[in-house]
Amino acid sequence: MNQLMKSDNNNQTQSQSIQDRVFAAIEEQQVEPRSKYLFAAQNAAIWSMWLCSVCVGSVAVAVVLFASTYTYYDVYEAMYDNFATAMIEALPLLWLLILAVMVAMSSKWLKATNRGYRFPTSIVALSSVALSILFGFIMSGLGFGQFVDQNLGTYAPMYYSLAEREKLAWQQPEEGRLIGQIQQIGNVATKTVSFTDIASTSWHMDISDLQNHDKNELAKKKLVRVLGVQIESNSSKPTFYACGVFPWMIEEKRPMKELSKQRRAAIEGLYRHMDSKDKLNQEKLFTESDIKETGENHKICANIAAVSRLTKKKQ
Repeated sequence: MNQLMKSDNNNQTQSQSIQDRVFAAIEEQQVEPRSKYLFAAQNAAIWSMWLCSVCVGSVAVAVVLFASTYTYYDVYEAMYDNFATAMIEALPLLWLLILAVMVAMSSKWLKATNRGYRFPTSIVALSSVALSILFGFIMSGLGFGQFVDQNLGTYAPMYYSLAEREKLAWQQPEEGRLIGQIQQIGNVATKTVSFTDIASTSWHMDISDLQNHDKNELAKKKLVRVLGVQIESNSSKPTFYACGVFPWMIEEKRPMKELSKQRRAAIEGLYRHMDSKDKLNQEKLFTESDIKETGENHKICANIAAVSRLTKKKQ
């Protein structure tokens, strides 16, 4: 009985001691009561900031998806040995950084809510990432990623859109790539056309080794990408030997079905150059002079980097 009374007295003394310390801290720090509506407003503000961070993260995902989709369906073999390298070059790293920052900030803000502290940081971060990806896919399907990328490229001086980066990559005549449009049909007998690139340089373009769909693409007089070889010429204009013509597709929203069809056609055209070289080397009916006369043009295109990369991939 005495022990129980001593225990009750100790608990009471300890409770009074804690109470005294709390009141002392309140007096020392001059803590004043605040309205519950203030805390409700702060909580709402934090949730709003978290929602904004998820929205910005979703935009980042949409832009990344836009860039990766067009890279996947493009003729990346024209510049890169494999798709992984092409993807690393094409992905807008700025948007990936924005996504990472937004996820970190949203996790911190959500933990500051009246119930957010109960959840582990990893769960909060994963939920932010999952929502950003979900809404990012929806935005990308609606073309919002392309819209943001193009408009930032137009109005933000320091931002390079995917279209701008692709133009810089394709305007490399010394590496066998041109981007521009046809001006007029030249000599039908020699099968040449006048072509002006985006740097306003005028070219004599030899189209004798192009397929019909390539020539039709040129004849539309729209912006196109041309894969081939810059060759020496006595003309005042530089000469470019064309091996493949691909439409400029980035600035228009196109369904994946159309992008896939275009890639198949482009790859088949490049495979044709590879097959032509093999046939010429294997055909016994051809003499050396015949091969020189009829097969030299095929050899030009058969030896470009894109065809060599496809040959290795096929093997």
